[in-house]
Amino acid sequence: DNPAQHGVDRWAAVVAACHSFPDTAICVISAGTAITFDLIDKNAQHLGGYILPSFYTMHKALLTDTANVNSAYSVQLQQDIPVNTNDAVNQGLHKFIQSGIRDLYQLAENTMGKPVQVVLTGGFAETILAYPEMPDMCHKPDLVMQGLYDIMQQRQVDTVSSEAASLEK
Repeated sequence: DNPAQHGVDRWAAVVAACHSFPDTAICVISAGTAITFDLIDKNAQHLGGYILPSFYTMHKALLTDTANVNSAYSVQLQQDIPVNTNDAVNQGLHKFIQSGIRDLYQLAENTMGKPVQVVLTGGFAETILAYPEMPDMCHKPDLVMQGLYDIMQQRQVDTVSSEAASLEK
């Protein structure tokens, strides 16, 4: 609706993803302070997205708002079914994030058709890449910075073009 209401980091990631994968349906996942999902169709039209709490945010909320649950923060992924509260909390959060990504990827395919290029960035990206049974993802750690650079380059081109047009008059 209104690009001014979206965070600069989200827009920068979308711009960089569109430049990296032109004419492609894209799902940008940024896993940092929050986990954001942005869907961009093959015409580079931003369709919208979702914002989920991060692993850290969910862990903190669970311990703060639930009586008698104690758990040390750990992003270490385990494959076994947890047998204690500490592991149950941490592994439950991993499963929640894993399921959310798979579900939103399916929504992206249903909305935009196949194939959908998933671009993953953010500080939690490497943990997500270790999750089993996930869609193929292209890890771009510097996606936001690349997007800011792309935007700056485009503004310089626009400024030069505008100045050239003024001189021609």
